[in-house]
Amino acid sequence: MRMKRWVLLCGGAILLVWVVSVYAFWDLPKVPPPEEYGNLLLESPSENRGDIKPAVFSHWQHRVKYTCRVCHFELDFYMKANSSGITEEANRNGRFCGACH
Repeated sequence: MRMKRWVLLCGGAILLVWVVSVYAFWDLPKVPPPEEYGNLLLESPSENRGDIKPAVFSHWQHRVKYTCRVCHFELDFYMKANSSGITEEANRNGRFCGACH
């Protein structure tokens, strides 16, 4: 019984050191609060004109209905925010958001 406790204690200590070192190695961004998690602010150069405001995109409202494949492969949305080159003309022609909305 004593040996089992010693092995568990050492294993736990090793696991704790490993978790702390991995966390310190990877500079991970802070997770936003739950009510904001998955919301993206889609900004474009058109925002500079002042007549078009940025759109708030709720990733989770869309993810409930569709798989990742639909938007990120079939509709060409890139994984990095604001890198897809969405334009009003493309939306009106049925690309990006315009494919469904």
